Amino acid sequence: ENMKRIVEQLLLLAKIGNFTMNKTRFDMCEQIGDVVQQYRVAGLKKEIEFDGSGEIWVETDKNMLIESVRALIDNAIKYTPDGGKITVACKRNEDGALIRVKDNGIGIAPEHLPHIFERFYRCDKARSRAAGASGLGLTITKSIVEMMGGKINVTSVPDMGSTFTIQLY
Repeated sequence: ENMKRIVEQLLLLAKIGNFTMNKTRFDMCEQIGDVVQQYRVAGLKKEIEFDGSGEIWVETDKNMLIESVRALIDNAIKYTPDGGKITVACKRNEDGALIRVKDNGIGIAPEHLPHIFERFYRCDKARSRAAGASGLGLTITKSIVEMMGGKINVTSVPDMGSTFTIQLY
C-alpha cells in the first residue's frame, strides 16, 4: 500500500512539470470547508477546526488546490498526537487568498526547515517511516502551489506544532 502511494505521488510529481491547469472560478472557503468536514466524519482522534471568513472566490485548478490542502492536513494528522488540535483557515488578505493549516503536533526542528520541501526528505527517518511518510507530499504540495502562481511557507517549533501557509495571488 505504501509503495503504491509512493508511485502515485511520483507520477503526480512528474505530471506537474507538463501539467495544464484546469482553471475554474470557485469559492475557496466552501471547498476547503467541505474537505475539513470529510476529515471530521472520518472519526479521527484529533480535533479539526475550520475557520473560514466568508466567500473567497479564486480562479485556479480546484482539484490541484484541494490536493495540496489535503496533503497539508494529512501531515498535520500524522504528526499530531491523539487529542491534538488542527486548524484549517481561509482568509482574504491584501495580496489575495491565504490558506493556513496549523497543528499542535511534534513540530519541526529549525535545522530541518530549509529542507522539508525537497524530494524524499524526512526529518526523522524512523518516525516518518512508521507514520507512512514517503518524503514526497510537501514536494508535491510546493510544486502545485507554485504552478498556481502562489507561495508556501512554514513556521514550526519542536514539541509545539507547525503552521503551513499557502498564499495565492
